[in-house]
Amino acid sequence: MKKLLIPLAIILACIFVIMGCAKPAPTAPATTPAKPATTASPTAKPTPQYGGNLKIITPTSIGTLGTPAEGAGDYSRVAGPAFDIVFWRDKNFKHYPLLVQSWDIAPDGKTITLHLQKGVKFHDGTDCNAEALKYNLENASVSFKTNLVRISSYDVLDDTTLRLNLTMFDANIFLALSAGAGGWVASPTAMKIKSTNETMAKDHMVGTGPFKFVSWQRDINVKYTKFENYWQKGKPYLDTVEYVRIQEPTTAMMAFKAGDAQLLFQITPGDALDLQKAGYEIVLSDFHASYYMMPDGANADSPFANKSVREALEYAIDRKAIADSIGKGYYEALTQFPSTQSPMYVPGLKARSFDPARAKQLLASGGYPNGFNTTLITSSGFNRDALVIIQTYLKDIGINATLDIADSTRMTSISQNGWKNGIYLMYPPMNIDLSGLLRRFKTGADTPASWTARSMLRPAGWQDKLDTAVTQVDDNKRLTQLQDIIKLMYDEVMAIPLWSTPDISAQIKGLHDLNWERGQPYNFTFQDAWLSK
Repeated sequence: MKKLLIPLAIILACIFVIMGCAKPAPTAPATTPAKPATTASPTAKPTPQYGGNLKIITPTSIGTLGTPAEGAGDYSRVAGPAFDIVFWRDKNFKHYPLLVQSWDIAPDGKTITLHLQKGVKFHDGTDCNAEALKYNLENASVSFKTNLVRISSYDVLDDTTLRLNLTMFDANIFLALSAGAGGWVASPTAMKIKSTNETMAKDHMVGTGPFKFVSWQRDINVKYTKFENYWQKGKPYLDTVEYVRIQEPTTAMMAFKAGDAQLLFQITPGDALDLQKAGYEIVLSDFHASYYMMPDGANADSPFANKSVREALEYAIDRKAIADSIGKGYYEALTQFPSTQSPMYVPGLKARSFDPARAKQLLASGGYPNGFNTTLITSSGFNRDALVIIQTYLKDIGINATLDIADSTRMTSISQNGWKNGIYLMYPPMNIDLSGLLRRFKTGADTPASWTARSMLRPAGWQDKLDTAVTQVDDNKRLTQLQDIIKLMYDEVMAIPLWSTPDISAQIKGLHDLNWERGQPYNFTFQDAWLSK
């Protein structure tokens, strides 16, 4: 996150004014669901035009490129034009056809049979068939394979039919194959070419996507050209797509305003407001990531082992004031882990809104009428001014928190080993869905140490609830189970939700239909995009 554009002194002054005035206060189908109906627009949609070169300015790394298993840096943000995903999901966690046109789940959940689109070719002319998908799954990255651990074997039934044999049903398989680079399919013929880090992009980056790889300069740019034999007939409309990395925000803004690109990716809320006033279109992702903090509730001798103290933290912080200040209307203050836009949001949970008097009462009832000392631990990427504001709110109720800014290596170590009597502010923020909950809060012997938020309270039955949701075949029942998990997090104050953020981009008004990739954080619908002449 970028630093606040409003001077910190002004924000703190506003906070003290606020503090002074505050008062207490149906069964899932066994086959693929039909694609959702669209509502006709009140005005005629313009007809897409062919031609044009799309240039995207991004601050993200254009690191090592190759197959999805080999990519490094912000690979999933810049490799999208070359690949299609197995199937896509919307922001409500529903899955729909893409490379896989339909699927069947056995009544006992022990097999998933995937039916691929017919006639799909990779950029090298080879067939994207069941054998190719099997090869990609068997040769996925080590980290991605953690989502596939319950697949015991694969059966190629015919050229377009692949059966996954499971030890038990695992919803993570669907989540993984519809999220980012993990669900992209590359040409096995290309993947088998012996290569190096410098030539992997040219040798291995061969997908079925609407655009073919042309060239790459590490952390400078990557270029793609139209794939004439793309399986979605009549698409794509553009001739080329290029990503250009400009890391410095002011330089990126100047280049965009000068007409050097049609899309400026991942901008700050303040820059978004300025560009909107200048006549550009602002585009938000469906994906909203949640910021939160985790007090040390797992250790019996910690002040935060007391639920009243954890509740006091939540009442002490005016999350709306912070979200409005840093988000300029684009961020949402959270009262539970998911945002109000998420299907996991639980209606009817009473918000623990800003109420410092209530926070002091809870501290006293928890045995700390005079407060105590603690530490706020987070990454250097967390907004520093927001940290100081949180620190100020806590001090007002008697909790004196020292800031501890850790690098990524030490953050991982603290997550693995715990943060005694401290408060851990997770960075980067978290996608609130089943895979996000498992990635951050799973327990058990098979949990990677780097995923373990060691000192966060986990009440009795926590892992059982996660396991039940993972093995639930019925989408609607799983959603109810996920909402029960969110309610448990709220009831036990396992962690303190802060605010949620979308990714924000700006584009010229002549760029059309480059939509965020249907509930995903980084990818766009390049096959649909076009430019007005």
